[in-house]
Amino acid sequence: MARNKEGLVLLLDVGPTMYSVLPEIKKVCSMLIQKKLIYGKFDEVGVVVFGTQETDNELTKEVGGYEHVVVLRNIKVVDGDLVDAFQELPRGNFDGDYLDAIVVGMDMLIKKYQATNKGKKRLCLITNALCPIKDSCEGTKEDQVNTIAAQMSAHGMKMESVIVRGRLCGGGDQRIMAENDRLLNLFSEKTSARAVYVESPTALLGAVKTRNISPVTIFRGDLELGSKMKIKVWVYKKTSEEKFPTLKKYSDKAPPTDRFATHEVKVDYEYKSVEDPNKVVPPEQRIKGYRYGPQVVPISSAEWDAVKFKPEKSVKLLGFTDASNIMRHYYMKDVNVFIPEPGNARAALAVSALARAMKEMNKVAILRCVWRQGQGSVVVGVLTPNISEKDSTPDSFYFNVLPFAEDVREFQFPSFSSFPASWQPNEQQQEAADNLVKMLDLAPSAKQEALLPDFTPNPVLERFYRHLELKSKHPDAAVPPLDETLKTITEADPDLLSEKKNVIDAFYKSFELKENPRLKKSSKRLLEKKPSGSDEDYRDTTNALAVKPVKVEKIGDSSPVQDFEAMMSRRDSPDWVGKAIQDMKNKIYSLVENSYDGDNHGKALECLLALRKGCILEQEPKQFNDFLHHLFNVRQEKKLRNFCESLIPKGLTLISKSEAIDSSCSWRVRFALNLKGIIFYIYIDRLLLIISEKWNCSGLDYEYKAVNLAKGEQFSTEFEQLNPLRYVPVLVDGDVVVSDSLAILLVASVVCSSIQPLHMLALAKSIEEKVGPEEGLLWAQSSIEKGFFALEKLVKDFATRFATGEALYMADVFLAPQIATVVMRFNIDMVKHFP
Repeated sequence: MARNKEGLVLLLDVGPTMYSVLPEIKKVCSMLIQKKLIYGKFDEVGVVVFGTQETDNELTKEVGGYEHVVVLRNIKVVDGDLVDAFQELPRGNFDGDYLDAIVVGMDMLIKKYQATNKGKKRLCLITNALCPIKDSCEGTKEDQVNTIAAQMSAHGMKMESVIVRGRLCGGGDQRIMAENDRLLNLFSEKTSARAVYVESPTALLGAVKTRNISPVTIFRGDLELGSKMKIKVWVYKKTSEEKFPTLKKYSDKAPPTDRFATHEVKVDYEYKSVEDPNKVVPPEQRIKGYRYGPQVVPISSAEWDAVKFKPEKSVKLLGFTDASNIMRHYYMKDVNVFIPEPGNARAALAVSALARAMKEMNKVAILRCVWRQGQGSVVVGVLTPNISEKDSTPDSFYFNVLPFAEDVREFQFPSFSSFPASWQPNEQQQEAADNLVKMLDLAPSAKQEALLPDFTPNPVLERFYRHLELKSKHPDAAVPPLDETLKTITEADPDLLSEKKNVIDAFYKSFELKENPRLKKSSKRLLEKKPSGSDEDYRDTTNALAVKPVKVEKIGDSSPVQDFEAMMSRRDSPDWVGKAIQDMKNKIYSLVENSYDGDNHGKALECLLALRKGCILEQEPKQFNDFLHHLFNVRQEKKLRNFCESLIPKGLTLISKSEAIDSSCSWRVRFALNLKGIIFYIYIDRLLLIISEKWNCSGLDYEYKAVNLAKGEQFSTEFEQLNPLRYVPVLVDGDVVVSDSLAILLVASVVCSSIQPLHMLALAKSIEEKVGPEEGLLWAQSSIEKGFFALEKLVKDFATRFATGEALYMADVFLAPQIATVVMRFNIDMVKHFP
C-alpha cells in the first residue's frame, strides 16, 4: 500500500428529509474526488447511501438487519467515473439509520485493509440526524455507540460527522435531534472522531475534509526557558496556504490505452559560452555571483556554504511582554502550534502552567527559533497561550513569526484624528454607519457565524478543480462560471441586501456626494490637503482666509513638490528657504539613485522643475545652476547619465539673468552709480537744486555686496547695525553709512522719485499668505498701474526721448528697473497700457 494512501468511505443520508440538501452533497462529494485525483491519485474511496427503499450490503446477507443501506460503490482507487456517479445519487423513501450505515462502512474498511493502514482509514458521515435510530437488541443506544467506537479505535479508524441543520433542511423533533446530537458527540469522546454542524451550503463545502494531510513536526526538542529549565515540546504547522498544484511538463507520446504511463518528461539544461556559442561550459567551470555596484562578485558553492550563518538547533525564550505590544500587522507567514511532548505528563503540566499564567497576566513570550540543524536563518516570534476547553486536549501555544527591521514597510499616512471637526461624521451619519455594520453582521444571534475559516473553501481553487475535471473529459471545455454557492464567499447575500434596502439607502443618503462649487484658485490653495511632510494638525475654521498655514518641517515621499513649496513659503525663520532647497536636492538625488530602469525619473524631473521655479522666485539662481552643473558633471555614473539625458528633450535649462530678479531699490542705485556724464534734477522742499558736478567717464568706483532677501540675510545682526530698518540698499563710504535709496542717489548726485509700488518681496509674500498668490498679484498689479497712470499724467507734456527731456535724468533711473520689474514679475503689458 502506498505511503499516505487513504481509505475513505462516504456515508450519505439520502432519506426524504435530505432532499433539499442533496444537490449540495453532490457538489461537495464531487469536489472531494476532484482534489483526490490531483493530490491523492492512489487514495481509495467507497460510497454508502442510507434511507433508500432498497437494501444492498454484505452484512445484510451475512447476519441480517442493516436494512435500507446500499453500497453504491465498493472501495477502490479514485477515478473520474466516481464524479459522474455522484450526479446520479438515489433519493430514498425511508428514514435513514446512521448507526447502521456506520457499521456497514466499518465492515467495508475492515475487510479491505484488515489490520493494515491504521490511521489512514476514515469514515465521513453526512446527515441531518433528524430521524430516530432503532433501539438496540442488547443494551441502550449509548452502549451500542460505545461498542462501535471501541471497534473503530481497535482498527485505527477515524470518523467525521457533518450534521446539516438550519436553513439547509428545516427543523425537526427537538427531542430526537437532541438524542442524535448526544450520540454523535459521544463518538468524539470515545474515539478519533469529530462532529461538525453546518447551516449553509458554503459551510458544507468547507466542512468535509477533502485532503489527507499527515501532520509533520517541524521541531521536536526543548523549549529552553533557561540554562537549567527546559520543556519537551513538539511544533506543528497550524495553517499553511493552499496553492495551485505545480504546473509540470508531461509528454503525450504514451499510448492513450496505457493507464499506468507516467507521461513524465526529463529536462536537461546546457550552459554555453557567450564568446563561443558552440562550446558547452561544464559544471565545474560555472559559478554564481552577486552584483555589487557595477561589478559582479563571484561566490562559489564552498564559499557560500562557509559564509552562511549556521546556528544550533534550538528554541529559546528571550522574555515576556504585554500582549498589546505585539500588533496584529506584525504577524508573518504561517501559524505554528506548540504542544507538550505526547505521553510526557510533566511536559503537559509545565506547558499548561506557563500558558495559564501568561493568559492570566495578558502576556506573550518572545522566542528565538532555529527549527533544524544547519538552518541558514533564525526567526524571532511571539508565543501566545491557547487554553483548551476540553479535558482530553492539553493546553498549547500558537506561534507567529515577527518581522526584523528590514522586513517592516513604513508608509506615512495622516491620522484621521487630525481632520477638522467638519470632516468628522455627525450623529446621523454615525447612526447610519452603525446600522450598516449591524445589518452585515456575519455572526447574528441564534445563528451560526458565516465564513468561518474552518468551513470556507477557496473559491478560486474550487473552480480550478472543477475546470480540471471538465478538461479531463472534454479538452476544449471552457472555464466554468463560479458556482452559485461559492459566490456567497465573494459577494454579499443578495436576499439580505434586498431585505435591508432601507438601511443601505439611509447610509447612502447620509454620505451622498455633492458637486463642489467652483472655487477660485486662491481659495483652493488655502484649502489644500495637508502635505506629506507636515507635522502640524489641521484647524477647523469658517473663514477660508483665516486658515493657519501648515508648517512643513521636511520633504516627504508622497508629495515632495507640495512640501517644498510649503517650506519655501515659511517666514518664521530665515533658514527655511535654504533648508527647503537643500532637502529638495537630496530628494532628487535619492529618487535618481533608487530608480530602477528609470521608474523614478518622472518624479525626479517634477522635483527639479519645482526647484528651478523656487530658486527663481526666491532669487537663488546660483543654487539651482550649481546643482544642475553638478548633475551633468557626475553624469558618467549610469543612473545619473540616463537621468541627465532625459532632461535634454524637456528643454530644462539654467536660470538666466532675465529670470532672476534682484531688489529694484538696489538695482536703481547700482544703475545710477554706473552712469557717467549726467546732470540730474530733483525737487526737495520745493527748492530746485542743480548739481552740476559730473562723474568721471568710468563711473563711480564701488564694491557691490548682494544681500539675499529670500534667505532673510537682511535680518542678520551685521546688516542690522548698518540699517536698523533692515531695508536694502545701504551705501557705506568710509565712516559714512547711508541707508536709503533716495539718500544714496542724493550722495551720488542722482535725483529719485518718491514713488515705489508694491513690489517689495517681504510685502508681496505677506499679501500672498493672506489672500493667495493670484489675489496678491491682482492687488499688486492694480496698485502699480495706478502709480504709472499718475506718472503718465506728470510726464504727458514731455514729448522727448527720455521721460523728462532729451537727456537721461533721475526719473529714467527710477523707471528703468521699475518697468523691467513689473513686466517680468507682475506680467503688466507696458506697451498696451502706457504706449
